[in-house]
Amino acid sequence: MSEEMEDMAKRVVARCQSYDNIFGPNVWLWEKFYEEFSKDCGLEVQRPELDGKKDLKTPVRKRFAKMLRKIIPKKDYSAAKVEQHKYELVEAILTFTI
Repeated sequence: MSEEMEDMAKRVVARCQSYDNIFGPNVWLWEKFYEEFSKDCGLEVQRPELDGKKDLKTPVRKRFAKMLRKIIPKKDYSAAKVEQHKYELVEAILTFTI
């Protein structure tokens, strides 16, 4: 694994741990943090909402979350699963297209 990929994986895991600590595990939603997870992987994405306010139901956010839930389904989410699938999560984030 490249050092860059390892760094991205560490940032994604750290963000998940942070949100677990703030909101509780399996409570926060991937779609809410689309920009933040993208940034953890070195991507600058624009907020998909025209007015700038987060709308978790936008098609972009919904597809982003659905993609990541294919890797870790909501009912199976845990810190251990994030650690186990961290590289898959990074690959999915890097290849996500609007």
